[in-house]
Amino acid sequence: MYYCTLKKIESNHSRLRTETVEGFTIEMPIVGQSFCMYSKDTLTPDTDIRSITTSTVQEVVTNPQNYDVMFHTRNSSYMLVDVRLADSSKE
Repeated sequence: MYYCTLKKIESNHSRLRTETVEGFTIEMPIVGQSFCMYSKDTLTPDTDIRSITTSTVQEVVTNPQNYDVMFHTRNSSYMLVDVRLADSSKE
């Protein structure tokens, strides 16, 4: 599991209701699959967690110097920043 911040870079739709989302993901973006992320900062009353799922990832670009990941889907471009591997000893 990875803790990270998802930033919307550009999009031709408005389904991501905020420009940034802080939370966690089980796996990093993979070409040919949808990317899914979760956040405890919900936008809907009476919900415990926010789920974000993108359309199919078409390209992933990783910056090895700072671990940031940019990825492109059919409709949007995103950046994952502040990516940190969860400490499994604390879970």
